[in-house]
Parts: sequence; C-alpha cells; structure tokens
Amino acid sequence: MNYFADTVIGVHYRSLGRRTFTSVVSYVLLAVAWCSAAYSQPAGEDQAAEFPTLTAESPEGSKLFAERCAACHEHPHGNVPPVFVLGYKSPEAVINALTVGKMRPMAAGLGAEQIRAIATHLTHREPGTAADPDVNANRCAEGRGRSGPRSADWNGAGKDIQNSRFQSSPGITPDRIKNLKLRWAFAYPGGNAYGSPVVVAGVLYITTALGDVLALDAETGCTRWNAKADAPVRTAVFVGSTGTPNAPANVFFGDERAAAYALDAQTGSRKWKTQIDASPTARIVGSPVLYEGTLYVPVSSMDEGSAYDPTFECCKFRGQLAAIDASTGATKWIAYMIPKPASQLKEKNSAGTPMFGPSGAAIWAAPTIDPKRNLVYVATGNGYNNSEAGATNAIVALDLRTGHRLWEVQPTPADDPYTKCHNGEPKYCEVPEVKQTEYGQKVPERMEFGSSPVLTPSADKDLLVIGQKSGVLYALDPDRDGRVVWETRVGAGGLLGGVMYGLAADTHTVYVSVADRTARSPYSPGGLSAINLSDGRRLWRSKPPPPICSWGAADCSSAQPGATTAIPGVVFSGALDGHIRAHSADSGAILWDFDTGRTFEAVNGGTARGGAINGNAQIVSGGFLYVNSGGSLLTHPGNALLAFSVDSVRRP
Repeated sequence: MNYFADTVIGVHYRSLGRRTFTSVVSYVLLAVAWCSAAYSQPAGEDQAAEFPTLTAESPEGSKLFAERCAACHEHPHGNVPPVFVLGYKSPEAVINALTVGKMRPMAAGLGAEQIRAIATHLTHREPGTAADPDVNANRCAEGRGRSGPRSADWNGAGKDIQNSRFQSSPGITPDRIKNLKLRWAFAYPGGNAYGSPVVVAGVLYITTALGDVLALDAETGCTRWNAKADAPVRTAVFVGSTGTPNAPANVFFGDERAAAYALDAQTGSRKWKTQIDASPTARIVGSPVLYEGTLYVPVSSMDEGSAYDPTFECCKFRGQLAAIDASTGATKWIAYMIPKPASQLKEKNSAGTPMFGPSGAAIWAAPTIDPKRNLVYVATGNGYNNSEAGATNAIVALDLRTGHRLWEVQPTPADDPYTKCHNGEPKYCEVPEVKQTEYGQKVPERMEFGSSPVLTPSADKDLLVIGQKSGVLYALDPDRDGRVVWETRVGAGGLLGGVMYGLAADTHTVYVSVADRTARSPYSPGGLSAINLSDGRRLWRSKPPPPICSWGAADCSSAQPGATTAIPGVVFSGALDGHIRAHSADSGAILWDFDTGRTFEAVNGGTARGGAINGNAQIVSGGFLYVNSGGSLLTHPGNALLAFSVDSVRRP
C-alpha cells in the first residue's frame, strides 16, 4: 500500500552519503527533543523530559543494514519509513519487527546477535539499556469493574459496523468544545503510538508495536489488564459476545503475522488464536468486525515492500476476507479478491528472479456490515501484476453467510506498475496520468482504496460512500449492484494524496479530509470538506492553517491523511503538523486547536512524546476525546495517547 513516499528528510538524504546521513540522525533527534521542550505547555507536560543518549554504534549492524535494508529505507518510497524515523524506535521494537513483525522476511537467516546489531545501529542504543514505558506501572485499584455496553461506545476502527465514525452521544456539545482540556497522557512502548483506540463499556483498549493489547480505565488511564500477542498488533480491537447464550464479551483483533485472536474482555486471557494466512508477507492491519457470532477479518500483505528485493519472487498474495466462528476460532470461509492462485509468469525481473501473478488486492481497512441486505463490503488496494484478473482498487460486496461475491465496482483502471518498478524494472516507474484538476496537478489514474466503505442509512436512500487516493469521493447504490450515484473531487490526489484512512458521515453530510502532501503552489496540502450526502455537492471546505510544528520546519506538513471523526455540530481532524483541531460542522471554522507534538507526563510513568497525527487517530466516547499522537510510521513519530475532556475526571 503506497500510502506515503519520501519525507522531507528522506528526500534530502539522497544528496548525502549513507554514512553522513546516519551520523546526523543523532543530532536531528536531539534537536527535535530540544524543540519539544522549548514549545512546552504547562498543563500535563514534563518540562524536564530527557531524550535518550544516542551513543552506541555497531559496525556489524551497519554492514547488515547496508546489505539487507538500505535499498529501501535510505530511498524511502510508498510505505517504507526513512532512516530517521527508525531512530525513534526502541531497540526492542526494531528486534520485534525483524523477528515476529512485518520485517521478518528481510531478516531471514540472521541470528539473534545479528538482529541485535541492526537494532543497535539504527537506534544508537543497546537493547535493554533504555527501558520502554511500563504498561503495568499504573494498575487500577480493585473494584473498578467492567460495566455493560453504552450508547457512547466506540467499537472497532469505524465506531460501528457501518464504519460511520459518527458519535451521536458524545457527551460534549459544540458550545463547550473550546473548554476541552488535557486530562491525562499514556506512553506507548515501542517508540510509536500504534493501533486505534476503542472504548466499550468504560474500558479503553489500545494495541502496541510490541504486541501488547491493553485494557485501560477510560476515565483515568490506569491499566486493568495487559495481554500479549505473538506479533505486533496494529489493528483496532472489536469487542462483543460470541452470540451463544450468556456468552461473556471477548476482545477480537489481528496481528502482523496474519493471525486473529480472541481474549476474555474481563481478564485478557486468550480464548483462541487462528492463523489465517501463513505467508511471511501476510498481515492484518484492518480492524476485524464482529456480527452475529462471526468475526470478519481483512488480510493484507507486505509484498509491495518485499518487492524492493530483486530476489523476492513477486508476487503471490491475494487479498482475502476471512469469516471466523467467534466462539471457537474455526474458519467458516475465506473469500479471495483474486479468485485464481498466482502462477509463475513467463517474464523474470532484471535479476533473473521468476515473477508470479495475478496478485494483489490487499484489504487494508475494516469491512462494513449491511444487515438489511445480508452483505459485507470491503475495499481493495493495488494489483501487483496482471491485476485485471481480480478485484483490485475496487469495492466488493460479499454474502455474509457464504462469502460469495455478489458484485464489485472498480471506479478507476487497475493498478500494477509499482511493484514491477520496485522489482528492478525501470520502464514501469512512470505513473500514468490524466487531465489536470482544479487543484493544479495531474492525477495518476490508477489509485487504490485504503479506507473502509461507509454505509449511510437514511430515510431517502442508503448509500455506500468511500474516498480514494485519487482525491475522488464516490457514493454507490447498494441496491443497484454498487452503481455510482455521484462522484466528487475533494483533493488533488496522487501517491501521497487524496483520501487515505477514512471519513465520517451522518445521515445528511460526509466529512472528509485529504492528505495531498505533495500539492504544489498555489495549492497546499491538507483540507477538510463537507459534502452533501444526497447529491455530492460540496457544502464547505476548510483550508488548513500554515503548518507550525513544535519540532521545527523539517518534516512539517499540514497534510491531513488521518480519518475524520464527527459528533453533532463538530468535526475533529488531525494533521501531520501534530495539531488536533475541532471544526464547526456547519461552516468548517476552527473551534479548538491543540498542538500534540510535545512531551507529556505519562500516567504509566516517564514521558509520552507526541508527533504527527495519522491513521484512525482520534475517537470520542463518554465525554472524552482520545487522540493517538505520533502514530504515523513514515513521518515525525511519537508515543502519546492523550485524553481530553471538558469536565474533570470522576475518579473513584
């Protein structure tokens, strides 16, 4: 999934030697730490936060990095983070990524000491010398039990099974938004904020790059329990019962080795684990969704990233949606987005490595449930090669019970040149373009979907609404096999543009932000629009303020790739400049602005550090606004979960 390409520093790196760049990383990180302190706010912040001393070196790690990793991370493209971002991670997080996480194919054949050497080289710290934040340092007092479901719950990445991202019972009113105050901060281990927060029955669930699944008290941030998965967990969890009589609630999620899990919601004990795809590049990053005893799990892959290696046999992965029995973990069915398994093609890449196809159509986001029509909808990504053989860059409707495909809609042509480009074939590196848009740049015609379809039930007409990286918003008719009812351009689009992670919708209006990180003058990155649901008319557009980042001008952008969140009268949107803003739903005017790119005293001890806001970062539940700051893997990172409210926390 090519969600981002070169960052500012990543681009400038190309004019430097690798050794020169690596040597300046320490100074860049120290400067960032100084900026964070220099722009401090009094409320809830750690004025004396110390940045880790970066002194450790590993010649062996440097050599192994050059052999195994430099081709990608020193020339970052797509969803490959640049070297300076890796420097923020803990050594343990790097080791985790290379052993059980998404980078394990690149570390194949390496021993434990060699992997430790790479971690030392990247982070300039020896493993075990700088402790990660302790997720159990602030355990809840006895007696704070779990209550029943509430109307204000935010379940899964999209809030509900329709993925509306609209909170109808927020506990916050527009006239009091200006009074939002930071109540507490939590520091994620691993160096990055990770999975999207979820709140169900007074419990706040988060996931980490180290494989933690945490249940926190939603009001105070104390830790109720901590469970461990066998790999990093980037998905939001989904909480619910299995459908059997008197069944207790479970917590469902997927990991970066394409396994699905169920935990007991009261204790965190593991109920079952199911391996959906054993391929070393397969992973689950979209939130599973539970409906009537069946867990629907989307599966994606790292084939595009692996294709940078000319020895990688690209590509065999087929996007898939798995239906799992929520009680037992047994697989009911798997629906492949490309029906036929990949076979060896006649062509080979420039290194002589065989190539395979058809492949691609990863599902990056949560599926959408339509109980009225007994359908489940998914949106798919790029084809890796021969993509015309499957439902790539498409919205697909499947039968809830059987997984049978009812229809698919592919608004733009298939997309397959990028993986061939990465695989050493320069002729595929030219991106096809179409006419110039009103936003002042040409838009590649081949664009994937990285967000969930939103089902918007209304008295007039149900619609499926989804945004694409092309910068176009589509509304489909679920009663007419997905016929496009209207389409509206909301952004310039491009490989770094358009709608990345999702939108929010009520029964009348769609609220959508765009990334457009490379938009050229006189146009600018970012922007938030309100679109009339019935006909696609733009009601207003709010241009972002000029970016001002607490860490300085480097890697500072006003792009808004993250999903929006809406409540009655207010729309929340975060940006890569680290700011979370509340906008009037009537006009787009900014009602409240908070710079999260700072350091904060964490309830679990030590310091939480904010950064760029990306992904499904913010949710609203029970009078609180929760924000993941620093969750972007490719821009200025951070490890802060921030909790805001208008009223003081009601402590026991």
